[in-house]
Amino acid sequence: MQILEMLHRGALTVGLRVEDEVDRLLSLQRSYQRLPMSLADACVVRLAELHEHSRVFTTDTHFRVYRRNARQLIPLLVPPSV
Repeated sequence: MQILEMLHRGALTVGLRVEDEVDRLLSLQRSYQRLPMSLADACVVRLAELHEHSRVFTTDTHFRVYRRNARQLIPLLVPPSV
């Protein structure tokens, strides 16, 4: 809820307009349909593609499988217990 409040105040922006990325998001979901990939996960992968020097903080183990730009590992920040 704190993140939504920050968005509401304009203190944080997402940096991705889903409407502009539908084709790529669908492509990602099709590529990972065996997992399956949620819309939220597809958006995070797409953001990692758009911001190549970023890291993804996650506890979701699917991100060890997901790739940006089809073949590149996504740099992750993962808590040690995951």
